[in-house]
Amino acid sequence: MIIKKILKLGFPVLIKPNNQGSSIGITLVSHLKQLNNAINIAFDYDDNILIEKFIKGKEYTISILGEKALPSIHISTNNDFYDYNAKYISSSTKYLCPSGLNTTQEIELKKTAILAWNTLGCSGCGRIDFILDNENKFWLLEANTIPGMTNRSLVPISAKEMGISFDELVLLILNMKN
Repeated sequence: MIIKKILKLGFPVLIKPNNQGSSIGITLVSHLKQLNNAINIAFDYDDNILIEKFIKGKEYTISILGEKALPSIHISTNNDFYDYNAKYISSSTKYLCPSGLNTTQEIELKKTAILAWNTLGCSGCGRIDFILDNENKFWLLEANTIPGMTNRSLVPISAKEMGISFDELVLLILNMKN
């Protein structure tokens, strides 16, 4: 039954644990023979897994601080997708802020991010991730309600573009009423 649904999606697909961060436990599956192993890896991290169509394109993120959308970031990696290695190990991953989107795209992305954030009932600080496919269409990937706060993390990069230092960002988050 699940195989039929995956075949209906078409390869490649991403298999990932539902409640894991930092792309841990995610496998990009291009062939049916890889499926069982990928499912087992995801189940090693969570009892609930997600199987989704892999959308090839450029990855963007919008950070949310309170009720405000911060500048978009374009994430550029040489990997197949923005995986754990691209996030924490690879020195070739680039974070472009400003992202290079035109004004119309930037406004559209911010509006969509705020709408998704509010629709999901999120508050505080987080991120909404997107893919811009080869047809120039944005796809909302996920909401990150507990974003990373390292030197390579995306919320601090976007906040810095707004003139908010890391220390100021931490204080703003701590002082938010949720």
